[in-house]
Amino acid sequence: YAACAIPKGPNQLIYSYYMPMERASFVSALDAVVRGAHSIDIAVFSVGNPDMLAALLAALRQGGQLRLLLDDDMSWAFKYPCSNCNASPEEMRDWVYPLMEAGAEIRFMETNHHCRANLLHQKLMITKSAEKTTVLLGSSNFTRAALGTFQSLNMTGNIENNYLTSDVALVQQAQSGFDE
Repeated sequence: YAACAIPKGPNQLIYSYYMPMERASFVSALDAVVRGAHSIDIAVFSVGNPDMLAALLAALRQGGQLRLLLDDDMSWAFKYPCSNCNASPEEMRDWVYPLMEAGAEIRFMETNHHCRANLLHQKLMITKSAEKTTVLLGSSNFTRAALGTFQSLNMTGNIENNYLTSDVALVQQAQSGFDE
């Protein structure tokens, strides 16, 4: 593990986070870029972490813009709950609707909701603040299993890897892909 880590330093372009070992530092960085943002674009398969929801709602209350792209399994699970769905009705009710009510623009990418091989499986977040634009890429959905809770950062949960960068070329490529 240690031999594969990207070196950390003050001039690095990419910050790497391997979880659960670096969960506390990742969640702290994630919270900082979300709370300071005036524009947030997210493409992710699954949601549900209450602390991430609170940070996004705070950004919206401060006049920020949020565009959220989800797999349509989220919408289908709410309309037609089933035991083999890839998403739960609770995610839609407890996470998506509050963001919609707060002014977020939420879209669902049409996929084959009956086939696990055809999903919006991205984990991407682009945040823009007065100081910088940052892109998050990695394996974490915005769920309790992936992020834990901001108050309870223990060593349990999923094994994840995430990368946070303000590298201009990577940010532009991510933004271009999101906007398509």
